[in-house]
Amino acid sequence: MKLLASMNPDNVTKEAISQMSRRHGARGVIFDRQGRICLMHATKAGYHKLPGGGIEAGETPEAAFIRECLEETGFAIAVTGELGRIEEYRADINRYQTSYCLTGNALEKSAEPEMEVGEIEVGFQAEWYAPKEALRIMENQPAFSKRIIVQRDTLIVKEALKQISG
Repeated sequence: MKLLASMNPDNVTKEAISQMSRRHGARGVIFDRQGRICLMHATKAGYHKLPGGGIEAGETPEAAFIRECLEETGFAIAVTGELGRIEEYRADINRYQTSYCLTGNALEKSAEPEMEVGEIEVGFQAEWYAPKEALRIMENQPAFSKRIIVQRDTLIVKEALKQISG
């Protein structure tokens, strides 16, 4: 999968990177039948992000994306494409993360969301927006502690919109 970006906002050194924990995640843009994009709204924390999360042992990025979308939104999805990968060097949590970025189509709501404790604490809820509105929301979020997540996910939305516009 092609590299979309390498994000190191804290200028973490190579030595520090070698000491970081590693995590692989799958996330991306899902479209509903009306062409809207799903954003996860952290209602109590005041930001939006894309659906997705960690890849479990033995899972492919695609399988993890399908599982995470079902858990967070309640929708079964079909993966429709690859956008690329983003490397994140997170000094705030001492983690080097690779995010595999995908696109998908929501098929049907087949379950109620099953959020993790941290997702419940920030008030995650799935919201659907027209593509331009989703991008506007992502680009106009205030600067705060989740800035790398917002920057990463904004880049993913831009890449998805670039691909669908040809």
